[in-house]
Amino acid sequence: MRLSLPPAPSYYALDDAWGTCAPLRGEVSVDVAVLGGGIAGCSAALHLAKRGYRVALLEARHIGYGASGRAGGQTIFGLAVGQQKLEREVGREDAHRLFDLSIEALDLTQSLIRDHAIDCDYRPNHVHVAVKPRHVDELGLWARELHEEYRYASVRLLNRDELQEHVRSERYLGGLLDSRSGHLQPLKYTRGLARAAMTAGAVLHENSEVLRYENGREVRVHTAQGSVRCAHLVLCGNAYIGAVAPSLARRILGVGTYIIATEPLGEARARSLLPSNAAVADINWILDYFRRSQDHRLLFGGRVSYSSVQPPRLAESMRKRTSKSRTPGAAISTSP
Repeated sequence: MRLSLPPAPSYYALDDAWGTCAPLRGEVSVDVAVLGGGIAGCSAALHLAKRGYRVALLEARHIGYGASGRAGGQTIFGLAVGQQKLEREVGREDAHRLFDLSIEALDLTQSLIRDHAIDCDYRPNHVHVAVKPRHVDELGLWARELHEEYRYASVRLLNRDELQEHVRSERYLGGLLDSRSGHLQPLKYTRGLARAAMTAGAVLHENSEVLRYENGREVRVHTAQGSVRCAHLVLCGNAYIGAVAPSLARRILGVGTYIIATEPLGEARARSLLPSNAAVADINWILDYFRRSQDHRLLFGGRVSYSSVQPPRLAESMRKRTSKSRTPGAAISTSP
């Protein structure tokens, strides 16, 4: 749905040449088959191939089709739940392990970008921002917890004036800056992982939806036009896993979130809105998040759907939320 005239080109429609990978045809034999061509699947294929395994990756549509290629692009420490709640759910020791895994993921992302020269517009810095006075207190407690309990030293509290160096808006009362987090173009990153996996020797097949698999002395994975015999199968289909693995699918909830992009604003105007080029998210329960793109647009995300039903009046709602977050007087036109 168009939000304004003229419409901007989609941020997720890349104009770089991507040579599509041929569908699987016939029977092949490998050490490991990977289901899913998102970040997890491409990363798994890359690391396995680098260790000498023969790998075939099967993607139902195209590399980065799902959430991996169409995400908000923020790379952030922690999980989608506070550490105190996580400690109540799994215990303090495992909560620390999970947090450490998230930091390992940040470091791994940056090392993969560097080692494989992945051009994905990575930029450092992320700011969680306070919308309400109680959020300022929450950010303070969070910073203390991260410093003292989790030995995570890269976060720094910002008062309202300091926040202006990152977000030129009067809406926010303070922030928590993390220099170890950042943001990137998710489809470029996913494709970069795919290219690195192929360079390492993995074979990728697009338009090769897995219909079923059979366990036995070996695993047999079936698509409409072929099959794979393998010793191991790695399932990286996330919310798309469906009937292939029903027991796993029952434990996964698909959540929709929505992103709009402005027309290109020009570097000077984009910098005037987000001077440090940090990614930003508030700490509301249903949060808003935004950042600059490499081509000087503002990308704004928010709203949530826990079903396949799109929220009503989505375009209008998203534009209003974008306008609430900006600096007064900095009107912007947006497109999906």
